[in-house]
Amino acid sequence: MEGALAVKIVMVVVVVALCGAVPTTSPSQEELSKAQDYLSQFFSDVGVSAPSSVWRSSLDSFEDTLRKMQEFFGMEVTGHLDSNTLEVMAQPRCGFTDVTRYGHFDGQPKWDKTLVTYRITNYTPDLNQGDVDAAIAKALKLYSDITPLDFKQINSGTADIMIIFKRLDHGDFAPFDGQGGVLAHAFSPGEGHGGDTHFDDDEKWTLTSSGANLFLVAAHEFGHALGLAHSQVQTALMFPIYKYVNTEGYKLPDDDRLGIQAIYEPQPRPEPDTEPIPDRCSTNLVFDAATSIRRSLYFFKNGHFWKRSSSWDGITMKSIQSAWPGISNVDAAYEYKKRNKVIFFEGDHYWGIRRNAVLPGYPKPIIDFGFPPYVTKVDAAVHVSDTSKTLLFANNKYWSYNERRGRMDVGYPRHIKTELPGIGYRVDAAFENKGNLYFSSGSRQTEYSYQRRRVIRSLLNYKWMDCKHFWKRSSSWDGITMKSIQSAWPGISNVDAAYEYKKRNKVIFFEGDHYWGIRGDAVLPGYPRPITDFGFPPYVTKVDAAVHVSVTSKTLLFANNKYWSYNERRGRMDFGYPRYIKIELPGIGYRVDAAFENKGNLYFSYGSRQTEYSYQRRRAIRTLLNYKWMDCK
Repeated sequence: MEGALAVKIVMVVVVVALCGAVPTTSPSQEELSKAQDYLSQFFSDVGVSAPSSVWRSSLDSFEDTLRKMQEFFGMEVTGHLDSNTLEVMAQPRCGFTDVTRYGHFDGQPKWDKTLVTYRITNYTPDLNQGDVDAAIAKALKLYSDITPLDFKQINSGTADIMIIFKRLDHGDFAPFDGQGGVLAHAFSPGEGHGGDTHFDDDEKWTLTSSGANLFLVAAHEFGHALGLAHSQVQTALMFPIYKYVNTEGYKLPDDDRLGIQAIYEPQPRPEPDTEPIPDRCSTNLVFDAATSIRRSLYFFKNGHFWKRSSSWDGITMKSIQSAWPGISNVDAAYEYKKRNKVIFFEGDHYWGIRRNAVLPGYPKPIIDFGFPPYVTKVDAAVHVSDTSKTLLFANNKYWSYNERRGRMDVGYPRHIKTELPGIGYRVDAAFENKGNLYFSSGSRQTEYSYQRRRVIRSLLNYKWMDCKHFWKRSSSWDGITMKSIQSAWPGISNVDAAYEYKKRNKVIFFEGDHYWGIRGDAVLPGYPRPITDFGFPPYVTKVDAAVHVSVTSKTLLFANNKYWSYNERRGRMDFGYPRYIKIELPGIGYRVDAAFENKGNLYFSYGSRQTEYSYQRRRAIRTLLNYKWMDCK
């Protein structure tokens, strides 16, 4: 009796031990078959670039491979097909193998150039083309932001990365499996299929947390297309199992960043403070943003802003951070006067400003406005007072935000070119002034009537900068060049009159009640000086025009309706002056705005008209328009 009991106890112990080593429920034949397929596809030494290898059916091989998989995913390593393992195998994932060591593929394939092209050959019906383009570009930007790589989309021919949406068998020996399971796969860098990225069109592609988020999946697959393999770090983008995370402001996790930078090196760091202080008087001036703030206009560029006040003349410039600490740059801005509030956009966040102070609770994400996830930057913004709506521009589209209701209007976004005819495809900066809207794209600006949806006129941005320029027409080459006066002669902001005295290789510039001596494009020492040095009476506070007459060595100086004759040899005014222009120089009018000598004749401008004049004969030769000298067709 005691012996029998001992046997029974031993048998129970054995059974209990065995039960602890195997799943409580044995896997079905179908589950075993699927597990074999899974391990063959993802834990053999062959990736998606070739057919799966032949499965070795022995139990030892199965258990060894299963242990490899369990270890990879951080599970309890048992070698048995339990429910947890089956659950992992059922999760949506990437179609690339998991056994390649992390970092980059064996043989270290990588692109041997920094500009990599890509082409989207077809589109999923789940999203519109613009959303797909934006999601793909945003995914690639994750890598270009932190490496020397740059990406360019092409619309025809063969790109380095060919992107397709296909179902089931699509000709690359790695057929898709319908909805769920494998979402996409990509090939490592190289010739032929190298870099190509394929998405399973049986999936439901979205830009949200439902379905498969195209941005997140594309970002993962492009990691493979650039040389990354799968990571065992569960928070890494390159972890093979798909898991949705918030895409707002998404950056590559450290594991992925270190991996891609090990292949291509980090993005070279810009030198600190290398952003040049912008030249406000450049004809190529491009604004980052513009807005009104309490009856003044603010224009933003390269971390700085100019303020143009309505109460006094002149332009002031400051750094953005000195005025609003914590804000380094402004991409877009607008003023909502009814709430005495200004909004600044920078990247994917925005700030509320009141009385030059940042309001509590800011910055906030721009998705609070109701933007879709693919919008990561606002290019321009302007509030339309008549409608109490704010127009928000991103890429080639714009949205209408209802300030009263605090939400986007239905029916947006809309295409800029279609709905706002005449202002172009994109907007860099926008503001409202005296009832009209001003849209800048590049260095050009459009004055626009929003009510009539009509262009009023075209301008250049620098028009607002209170700048003066000069054109140079050379006798030795064709063409006209233009520069700001200050860029050529620092300290001189405007020129009212000028003349050249060739015998002394000297040029005189007049501005207001002072004048400068110039030689070889440099201001001479001791200048500026008061114009009373010429012998003008005190009531003359500005010279309108000046011209040196070579044959007499006299300089004619014009102010209002009179002129003086200055003797360069003696350094003083001639007696008997001033004289009336109309009487002494018949045919040129009452006043002169500008004057110069060319090939023996004098040219006097008044308004847009000009008179070619023989000084020796005191006779007008012909009448011209000023633009004759501008090489215009």
